[in-house]
Amino acid sequence: MHAFIFEKKEFLALKICCKPVLIVAVSVLTAAAILIGLLLLWGLKPSVPHGLIVSGMKVGGMSVSAFAQKWDGQLQILQNQTISLQSARPDVHSAELTLNKLGLTIDDTSVKTMIAQLSQESIFQRTKAKLHYRYADLPVYISLKKETMEQSVRIVWKSLYDSQPVSAKRLVTPDDLIRYEEGKSVPRIQMDILYEEIRNQLPALGGLSAEQKPIHIRLPVYDKQPETTIATLKNQGIERKIMEYSTTFNDQAEGRLHNVRSTASVLNEQLLKPGEVFDYAKMIELAEKQYGFKEAPVIVNGKLVPGVGGGICQVSTTLYNAILRTGLEVVERRNHSLPISYAPLGQDATFSSGHINFKFRNNTGSHLLIITQTSTNGLTVKLFGKIPPNISYDIISKTVETLPPTIKYVHNPALKDGQQKTIQSGRPGYIVETYRYKKQDGKVIATEKISRDRYSPQPTIISSNQEKKPSGSSDESSPERPFVEDGIKGPVYPDN
Repeated sequence: MHAFIFEKKEFLALKICCKPVLIVAVSVLTAAAILIGLLLLWGLKPSVPHGLIVSGMKVGGMSVSAFAQKWDGQLQILQNQTISLQSARPDVHSAELTLNKLGLTIDDTSVKTMIAQLSQESIFQRTKAKLHYRYADLPVYISLKKETMEQSVRIVWKSLYDSQPVSAKRLVTPDDLIRYEEGKSVPRIQMDILYEEIRNQLPALGGLSAEQKPIHIRLPVYDKQPETTIATLKNQGIERKIMEYSTTFNDQAEGRLHNVRSTASVLNEQLLKPGEVFDYAKMIELAEKQYGFKEAPVIVNGKLVPGVGGGICQVSTTLYNAILRTGLEVVERRNHSLPISYAPLGQDATFSSGHINFKFRNNTGSHLLIITQTSTNGLTVKLFGKIPPNISYDIISKTVETLPPTIKYVHNPALKDGQQKTIQSGRPGYIVETYRYKKQDGKVIATEKISRDRYSPQPTIISSNQEKKPSGSSDESSPERPFVEDGIKGPVYPDN
């Protein structure tokens, strides 16, 4: 009995003790349910959470659709924002371009993501997104694409970029004086500076209005100078005519004159830098490419034969004589195998493609200008540059040996026994030494041996009807040269 009474008392005590706990639990659950309900109710509302900042603009409390519409409007206004590029120069016009034309770029990925998340169908996802974006600060990146800006500027100021600077010119007057013609600069827009100016004045999104005023920017313009100015030309050191040499046209054949004039035309106004080596083979290549060569006699194996390009060595020989008398360094040169009529023995320079070239070095310390002039009677080469006016050179060639012509017999059965007939009269050959004398104020201060040249003798050719050759006769002629001199191709015989 006592035990029963005791258990009953304990049960009543436990019941009394658990009642407050139950009340608290129910209260918590009720509060949680109310809170969740309020959150879901808040999530149902299609608005931007309070405290949200987009590109410095407070947008909390706006409906999502209203914000999206406003945002699109701000982007459109920014793209259409006018930039007034004002020129201070009368030769460069002003113009207005929109930021869109100037290459505006907008990275608003964060804003688009936010709008998408706040517009989801799931109430739970929308509520989660609103909680995430409360008091957030979403960045928007605005910039310019430089390549697009430059393209648009070049289109608007097309006339500026169509014109190019004109280099200054060096002119040689008829009386061989040096004159200069001023070059011409052209205006250009400084793209780097303009790019930074526009970037620095890009307006912020959020406060733009439909009546946005143009942004005024001073158009940065500079003068693009020509590659070659008068100062550039004067620094080359070409002060005056330092040498002139002429040769005459003893052969007036049309083909030969064409070849000489074509080569001289390519050589005209060639400019050599200090220390540069002149290469005559390059001049021949240019002349052949630009003008082509015509038929004219060439030298093959020590004989004049029909060929193509005959006469080109008159140009190299005339130039050779000019550079000899200027004290220039001869790098490569060879005489003709036969004496020529337009230059002294020992003072000629032949050419053979792939075999013989003519080269010299400009050792004057300044640039060297070559001018050529042709007339009906001859060719003149003039050199312009800088050498001391009291320095001059004399060229003297001496024949140190005369080589007698050999005799060559050819059998002719049509002649009577013992009868002889001279077909070709022989010509002597020569060994010639050439010296250069350097003078200062008219006095020789240095002597230089330039060359020792051999000109082959031409045999006397005799036809005879006797098989035994007379004593002292020879079938040997001058050593044969298996290449074409004074031309580019030969022998060339006309078709029958």
